[in-house]
Amino acid sequence: MKQEMKDITYRPMQPAQSQTKQYTNTTPAPASTTSALSAVETLYTSAFQQQGFAQLYQRIRHEFSFTNAQILSFIPKSSAVDTVNANKINKLLSQLNYETIFNLSTLPPDQQYQLLLETLTPDCVDILKRYKQMNNEFNCISFYDTIKQYKQRYSNEIIVRTAPGVKVTGYPGNVKVSEDEQLCEGVMIQAGNMLYDYGIKIREIG
Repeated sequence: MKQEMKDITYRPMQPAQSQTKQYTNTTPAPASTTSALSAVETLYTSAFQQQGFAQLYQRIRHEFSFTNAQILSFIPKSSAVDTVNANKINKLLSQLNYETIFNLSTLPPDQQYQLLLETLTPDCVDILKRYKQMNNEFNCISFYDTIKQYKQRYSNEIIVRTAPGVKVTGYPGNVKVSEDEQLCEGVMIQAGNMLYDYGIKIREIG
């Protein structure tokens, strides 16, 4: 889905958890991060056999042990929020819920679409119609998932995921911090549809 719509532009978004490396950090990586990535690459060379896993992991751990000040510097500055589209998306989601979507999903696609046409408010129907134009067959679950993704896109909320035990303090009010058990070192920061990767996942060194 890459077509532009009048007020809202739909673009495919991949789940951050499973497609981390496909996102692009729009800011230059700090020198410490570049050095850390070099350490990770070493794991996949002959040096792995020569130095041993324990020694290499100690180096990786050192490179990804960021100070609180460094982590705060990684958090992108909040950009202006598209309040018009944000309000439309929030209004649409307020008229839908999991139970409604589940019940609709048991119906044929045409009936799903028709019922939503009849029940949503006019401005939300406009979003529905434009979504339908870009999809040959309507599916209410896919529609709902897309709208939820765009709620994040038009939000100024920033999510910082840290390795267990990493503490972050002094962050802005629009930032939420939580531990991610899949991270063994460092942090990952999600802002809108961007993911800033300053961490190493367990599966990447397994």
